[in-house]
Amino acid sequence: MTTEREQLELAAKACGFHDYRSVGIHLFEVKSHPTWPWVIWNPLHDDGDCARMEAALGIDVKWYKSGVIAHIRDTGIQSEVFINHASDKNAARRAASVAIAVEIWRLM
Repeated sequence: MTTEREQLELAAKACGFHDYRSVGIHLFEVKSHPTWPWVIWNPLHDDGDCARMEAALGIDVKWYKSGVIAHIRDTGIQSEVFINHASDKNAARRAASVAIAVEIWRLM
């Protein structure tokens, strides 16, 4: 089992960020380019960051009545049940997508 910080670090690596750092319990910063400023990035808690990560990695999301499945070819499937995330569908999506991003990094 990986911690949230470890998940964010591996997801950042999968997205191609070379500079990243943890700046708090739920805050993580990345740099897209060495001369650009640090920006907050947390696809586990931010829908926009999650959507950009999904687009960058080609993660597909499928919605069902009680849960969501994120997947990408050759990486397996990660599913989350809404009730496990206080019925927050977006929280379930973010968790599933970050889990796939971590798996993508492990397969690289």
